[in-house]
Amino acid sequence: MSEIHRRQSSLIVVDIQNPSTESLPISSFAMDPSTDHSSPDSPAVDLHDEPPLGSPTSSDLTLENIILPEGRFVQLINSDQIPRYEKNATIPRMETAFDVRPLMTEFPYFPEPNGSEQDSLQQDCSPWIPATHPDGALYFYDEDRRLFTDTDMHDQILKEEIEDFYSYLQEVLRSDQLSIPSRSYDLVLDIRVTEEPEKRISWSYYYACHETRCLFWLETYDASYMTSELFGVKSPAHVKHRLESLYWNHFSLYPVVFHDRHLPLDVYDELMGILMHGCVDVITSKSSTLPYDDDKMLKMVRVVQGAKEAKGGLAYYTAGITRLLSYFAHWRFLYFHGQRNARIVRDQSAYDRTNRERSVLITVLSPLLFLAPEFHVREMEKMCIDDVVIEAFWKSFMSKLLGEWGDMILGSTVLLTANVGFLAIPGVVLSNLSGTGLTSASEVVIFTSPSQIASSLSVVGSIGSIIIGLLLFRQNRTKRWENEGPAGTSNYLYQNSYRIFGLESLAIIFSLPWALLMWSYVIFCLPRRCTWFTFMKCLLGG
Repeated sequence: MSEIHRRQSSLIVVDIQNPSTESLPISSFAMDPSTDHSSPDSPAVDLHDEPPLGSPTSSDLTLENIILPEGRFVQLINSDQIPRYEKNATIPRMETAFDVRPLMTEFPYFPEPNGSEQDSLQQDCSPWIPATHPDGALYFYDEDRRLFTDTDMHDQILKEEIEDFYSYLQEVLRSDQLSIPSRSYDLVLDIRVTEEPEKRISWSYYYACHETRCLFWLETYDASYMTSELFGVKSPAHVKHRLESLYWNHFSLYPVVFHDRHLPLDVYDELMGILMHGCVDVITSKSSTLPYDDDKMLKMVRVVQGAKEAKGGLAYYTAGITRLLSYFAHWRFLYFHGQRNARIVRDQSAYDRTNRERSVLITVLSPLLFLAPEFHVREMEKMCIDDVVIEAFWKSFMSKLLGEWGDMILGSTVLLTANVGFLAIPGVVLSNLSGTGLTSASEVVIFTSPSQIASSLSVVGSIGSIIIGLLLFRQNRTKRWENEGPAGTSNYLYQNSYRIFGLESLAIIFSLPWALLMWSYVIFCLPRRCTWFTFMKCLLGG
């Protein structure tokens, strides 16, 4: 039996106990949830009970007693660590010819019936079946054993490596008399080659349980990677949301549908309920924690409704639906759903900490920049409570800033033109050109007047406002943070702020175009005042 229990640290420990001699059972997970599908030889799974005293833990049942082949080591991974989108397989850039033979209606992977030019690559990869992800990636699955991998099973060397890895896990189950805690599960295997500190082959794996919607492993898994987004994560029930997010992400990576592996209809109803409640919450509440606006969620509702009523293309619908389910499960994890300290409004913190004191940097610069940094840092702090950012509100904030920067650039351009025209007015630049007796250009003397100095400083401020405004406008208009999904906004803020000053440095940078323009306006008024007094003095005959 597998139990997840509370510990003093924030890590999650999987305790394996009550061994059974049953091998790897297989059954459908699209069954009546009220039916008990657990093994008759193993008790039911309870995520909250403490293990009985003296029961063996996963730290006691290590994999070290099973000898690994030389140069191999076992690595525990989760579905976020599948390197599918990091691979960059290439082919030679050359012209090729392909002939469609008469009566040819089947198109195998390799052009020749006996395989490719490489001896290790073979046409037949049975019992593995190749499948194409809706995104285009190639992966393989074994329907009978419920195995999945991104490793190329056409390569006989890699295929033998995967089979050896599977046999090793089976031997671990037999030697430790372990029983998989569910009849319905997937096993994902991955082969990687590490170069440092020495060249070795990594055998990576994880199990996905369909009945409880979570991932599990055969030994202790350090969950600090999964929970590093938050502080104070200790409850197994809380971590279950993160594991469920990874489970749905697994289903999105391997959406193949066969006779006993498909999404039950109640999953569509569950997602529809989440979206409908989210729409109502966003429409009726200004402090909703939902990561999407009502317009986007209404589009999702129509997509889910169409997927539920569809008769074909199940893998495509499965990949899309499970991706949404993964996002919302992750959202529940970020906002401590089901915990006593759950965040149910946007401006509420889950931690018992006071407001962060302002640094000396912003305390000194804010008055010099007309308090603009203080305004911006307050706005960003409202959106970044507990370091979790709601993308919809961040987009609204950035759209407002982009509009302001555009106005600042226009205003600075107008002011720059006015300053240049002012410097061309006779009398602003004083010289001895009006005198007599000058015989060469070297005798011309330019006198620096207060009006000239003030107008020149205003020109510098206007140019600075234009340059900084254009840089900020160009950098943020590309919206690179939008391409990273819901986590892109948080990554953008983290990468552009210093740990010492938090969001203050970003607020100061955002304030520079407006502050420089304001200083340009203030200084622009000084030469006019000096010139006005000079003209009045001349007019009065002083």
